[in-house]
Amino acid sequence: MDKQKKSYETLYIIDATLAEDAIKALVEKFTALIAQHGEVTEVNEWGKRRLAYPINDKNEGYYVFTTFESDPEFPSELERIFGITDGIYRSIVIRTEKKKAEEKAEAEGKEENEYTALVQDAFLPVNIEELGIPTLHHQWTSFRMTGILNADAPMKSVTVEVFDEREMEMEWSVTESLEGKENPSTFDLVTLDSRLRFSLLTGGEKRLIVRVALENEEYTLLDHGFYVVGDNEEIADMTRECEIEVSCGSAFRLDDDDYLTVWKPNGAGETVTIDIPEDKNAELLAVEWNRAPEAFDVILMDNTGGIVARYRERNEGEMFNFSYKLTSQTRKVVIETAEGDAGICRVRVFEEGKVSPAVQRWEPATDKVDLMVVSTHQDDEMLFFGGTIPYYIAQDKSVLVVYMADCGRPRYQEALEGLWSCGMKLHPIFVGYEDGVTSDYQVALQRWGKEKTEHRLVELIRTYQPDVIVTHDVNGEYGHNQHKITCAAVQEAVQLAKDPQKYSEDGMEAWEVKKLYIHLYAENALFMDVYDQPLSEFEGKTATQVATIGYDKHASQHHYFTMEKHGVLYDNRKYGLAYSAVGEDVIKKDLFENID
Repeated sequence: MDKQKKSYETLYIIDATLAEDAIKALVEKFTALIAQHGEVTEVNEWGKRRLAYPINDKNEGYYVFTTFESDPEFPSELERIFGITDGIYRSIVIRTEKKKAEEKAEAEGKEENEYTALVQDAFLPVNIEELGIPTLHHQWTSFRMTGILNADAPMKSVTVEVFDEREMEMEWSVTESLEGKENPSTFDLVTLDSRLRFSLLTGGEKRLIVRVALENEEYTLLDHGFYVVGDNEEIADMTRECEIEVSCGSAFRLDDDDYLTVWKPNGAGETVTIDIPEDKNAELLAVEWNRAPEAFDVILMDNTGGIVARYRERNEGEMFNFSYKLTSQTRKVVIETAEGDAGICRVRVFEEGKVSPAVQRWEPATDKVDLMVVSTHQDDEMLFFGGTIPYYIAQDKSVLVVYMADCGRPRYQEALEGLWSCGMKLHPIFVGYEDGVTSDYQVALQRWGKEKTEHRLVELIRTYQPDVIVTHDVNGEYGHNQHKITCAAVQEAVQLAKDPQKYSEDGMEAWEVKKLYIHLYAENALFMDVYDQPLSEFEGKTATQVATIGYDKHASQHHYFTMEKHGVLYDNRKYGLAYSAVGEDVIKKDLFENID
């Protein structure tokens, strides 16, 4: 039985610095390839346009838009060929919506298009063509949004808005009335260019919304997430509208937004009590500690003092940040401490219906993971491993990040914010070894202790049983001795962890890691250029772009390192297979090659 052909569209971007003949040859190559596997319905060369984000220090690309029909298997092959073709910056292949007649004939519960923000609903009486929107935008730089709106009936108005997902409010809104215009059925978004002040946007997570009003109804044509690299605003909350009392010390330390000030209990049984204002409901409570607490209780109470819920945390996942879902019944929260020297840096209460996606809601790592990333410092995971974390999050792999060095609680918070923006849900492990720069390798090794470091990594490997581990360059990227020690310790721990005779006194079963990859390793090398392909899970952003967003959260390090410079100088797409229990890579495009 013949497979039913599906409709697709692809947008690919060619290196605009290539000669005209070379660009033409690439267009002809892919047009012919698509025609060989299906039917080309349209080829539209948009020509040179400004890139949403610089690629290899270039700001322009040559855009080609093609629509076609083919068997469902072909698009993945097309994406693969795009990815290995020199001269192709970016590419995206999208399954388009069905025609109205087809849609009516389909049963309910049809598969939804992954790219809902970019592809128009076939039922809408308005569509957008030649859409150009930001994915990763730098603060204080301009951006020209493009798009042609075509409607089946006269449009009354067009509105373009940017919603700030940190402040949970509209940052700006521009409306153009088309009533009385000569041709109100067509509108060019470029007309609004001088009024769309992208350069003035604050840093952080945004949503770009386009709405059109017709005679009797308003339609949302676009709802697209993008990110502004720059100074992030604080996430909006209602904490200071609550009354906070503590059984010892000062409550001020709990909401001063300073991770170096800590409310320290005197021992077990000390309490923090938070009263929710009567005129508002709270939806989420966040509790952020200065170190991983051994245990504590969180009690949610109603307005009569009755217990709505009680959480007894025993923190097997070694977490610092915790969150709790609140209901309209919750009028009081009590946090009760146990023994231990951990203190609370900050508590935050978020109003019902106003919880930003940027608010962290971590899950403890208590089970087996697919991928373990072992990073020395809080920022190395983005700078030197680049798109690894977001790419495999998008592939539905469970990812755990382990940080070896203690760079201080503010740096921990930057790391948590960065990982959350990359789609991480498992709280990372902070090993907490002393940080410090020294030119003497032996001094650095003595500071951590060779056997102690290897033993700790064996514990982590046996506890979380990763199939794949990724870690630092053997030469420490820019020569950092703690990077070198991390790499050497991971290599040794992989061997020790699989030997049941080693550290048997711990009572843990041996575990054989299937593959170990080392950054910039020369042997069995692979180049992960798949990190530069758009991902539907991140609304068309590439894994490298998502990692750049993650690094943007490491504000304290921006003076010293940048993704644009150091992520390229120590190419965070290059790795080598240093150990394998499942054979050598052949295709060399996937860290999980040969792993079922």
